[in-house]
Amino acid sequence: MQQMPELETLVLISRQLNGDGLRYVSECKKLRSLQLHFPIGNGPLKHLQSLPALEHLSLYLSNVDDDGLSQVAKMTNLRELYLNGLDISNEGIAQLLPLGKLTVLSITECPRITDEVMPHLEQFERLEHLGLAPYITDDSILALSRISTLQSLHLPNSAITPKGRAELKSLRPKLFFTR
Repeated sequence: MQQMPELETLVLISRQLNGDGLRYVSECKKLRSLQLHFPIGNGPLKHLQSLPALEHLSLYLSNVDDDGLSQVAKMTNLRELYLNGLDISNEGIAQLLPLGKLTVLSITECPRITDEVMPHLEQFERLEHLGLAPYITDDSILALSRISTLQSLHLPNSAITPKGRAELKSLRPKLFFTR
């Protein structure tokens, strides 16, 4: 990594990798986008806090849990955060509130994310694009409508009914839905 000081984007996808190598990634001070799609766990995330330009982080299936989200919350320049397929909870999402620049949050395929996450999501002041877990129901419609900055909502395999979608669409006619 020392030979790539100008590196801005890095994608690491392999079952043979582990999190130990992230200490070398921390030397890439111009790194803006990082995708880690392998089981790194929580510990190695501390190495990413020293990346001042990091704006995009994807931790798909990385074995990060709520404890790891406390490390992610220290990466205050993040604008896009993808936490799909993680064992994280509603309370874990609350730890991310220091990420004041966050405009994109994707928490699909997270079985412990439920309607109770909505009070936390409503506190993100710049959230424009949101991907939600399948356990979000019609009970979240009003809360979703109150996220005034929200432009698009990704609801793969959602428990929100067609009636609930119609209600949300009537409350927020310009909100774009994707599946």
